[in-house]
Amino acid sequence: MDPNLNAEIYRNMTSADIPPNVDRHLQFILVSDGIGAILGASNMTDRYWNGTVWYYKDHTDFNRDKATTAMKTESGVCDGACLSGTNKFVICEDSGVLQILSINEMADTHNYELQCLGYSFEHDDAITSVSAFDTNTRLVTGGMDYCIKVWDTVELYSSHTFSPAHTDTVTCVQAQPKSIDIFASTSLDHDALLWDLRQPKPASCIIKNVECGLTAAAWNPKNVHELVIGDADGRILVLDVRQSNSEPVFQNPRAFSRGVYRLLFNSARNDQFAGCCDSTEVKVFDTSHNMEVIYENKNHRDFVRGLAWDQNCLLTASWDNTVLEHAISS
Repeated sequence: MDPNLNAEIYRNMTSADIPPNVDRHLQFILVSDGIGAILGASNMTDRYWNGTVWYYKDHTDFNRDKATTAMKTESGVCDGACLSGTNKFVICEDSGVLQILSINEMADTHNYELQCLGYSFEHDDAITSVSAFDTNTRLVTGGMDYCIKVWDTVELYSSHTFSPAHTDTVTCVQAQPKSIDIFASTSLDHDALLWDLRQPKPASCIIKNVECGLTAAAWNPKNVHELVIGDADGRILVLDVRQSNSEPVFQNPRAFSRGVYRLLFNSARNDQFAGCCDSTEVKVFDTSHNMEVIYENKNHRDFVRGLAWDQNCLLTASWDNTVLEHAISS
């Protein structure tokens, strides 16, 4: 019989002695053309809060036993980002570690492996969000240490550090499409900031939400001036970043029943974006029709955390250890 989790024999075990445990709390999912899919998870119920990253060359079946390859991490995995056009991607962890991984095919066996190309440990707390600029030469991260860092992906060093960037946890950072200098950030301090690294004072406030913290953001890939923001009350706000400190262009006060966790535009159809919250809800909105909900699903049994678009198919990953596919009508 397995020992009682509070027993002395269990407390004295090392991580190598404990039987393998599949990390069921899925945190993010990435889909990249020509590569496949990346799935990240954390172990939140064991004594050791580590994580796992799975790679799927064929992402039609997300059974863990059918993953092309996998890799364990020493702490929980929070978020990830693909470096488009390459076989590389980035993951960030609860410990504040940032890693760049590559997907390599072995010449002799034709099997795949995940190789760490470098890691850095500069955040003082968990990294909550990571985003890659279009050129893949820069990354931006935000964390629970109230800090935002801009990274050089070649040498993996922080070229810019803003500490504190906010006065509370940085919940989301998003690089602006078609830019290498501009990104947006949201925080539980109720502020959304627009950053321009070319300016001597790079930060400017684009909205201050006096009611609750801001929790998620997403750029419209076809309209680089349109930013969608979610807050802790479940509202969705649409902003024009050219108009600082102005009222939202549009808002949906009852978009979600709980705080928004992640938002993501469909790059194949810029009028569609998906969202999830601190619940089982998954919704897709139509920006061309006053944020009308065109799809809704509650089939997950725990919090939904990961969103990824594959053409008109939406993939969602949840803490219930499942990945669901949602066919969205065009």
